Amino acid sequence: MLAGTPLYAPNQYPDIPGFQEAIEAYYWETFRLGIKILEGFALYLGQPEDFFTRNFTKPVADMVVNHYLGAAGLHISDQAAGPHTDHGIVTILWQDSLGGLEVMSKDGKWISAPPLRGSFVINIGELMKRWTNGRFKATVHRVVHLQDKPRYSMPLFCNPNFRTLVDPRDLGVADGDALYPPIESGEFLLQRFKATRKLWGAERNNTITEGVIEAAAQ
Repeated sequence: MLAGTPLYAPNQYPDIPGFQEAIEAYYWETFRLGIKILEGFALYLGQPEDFFTRNFTKPVADMVVNHYLGAAGLHISDQAAGPHTDHGIVTILWQDSLGGLEVMSKDGKWISAPPLRGSFVINIGELMKRWTNGRFKATVHRVVHLQDKPRYSMPLFCNPNFRTLVDPRDLGVADGDALYPPIESGEFLLQRFKATRKLWGAERNNTITEGVIEAAAQ
């Protein structure tokens, strides 16, 4: 913990020459992209450009390197990552060329989100849904990896400072129209982490997280 905020922790790196330098360079470039996206969101919502980003001075912005093992003969019920929404504000996802990511449409059907060279997948999370009073929807998605070869992906979860108060009223929502009460960003993330771990448990036995970039702005 750091000053009572459990989501801040030292970075973890595998013992691979050059890995730390490469992954940190990638992290910071991707984080800067996340800041630009949030500035655009703020302007779209009629707010100052820094409405979101002024809360990113010490962000809970973590990146994971996911390694999906791959196994032939799996059924679709043995998904590498079951249906879920991300916890936070916005996720910037790089995926390799194998595919497997699927997004749920408005009518409840699964749509493939195939990898496009040189592009990212951008997901809205539950915390942004709360902040915008449901105006921005959290993206329901899953990973179905049925191939007999490993798959890699790198999501960067752009979340604000732990003590950021997330309140839709700050975006001009009237008290009577607010769907969500105010909550600290970090406390909301902790609630979601705990609930997700209980829900998924052994269901994620096909996924190994090999490297974690935690709290890069320590």
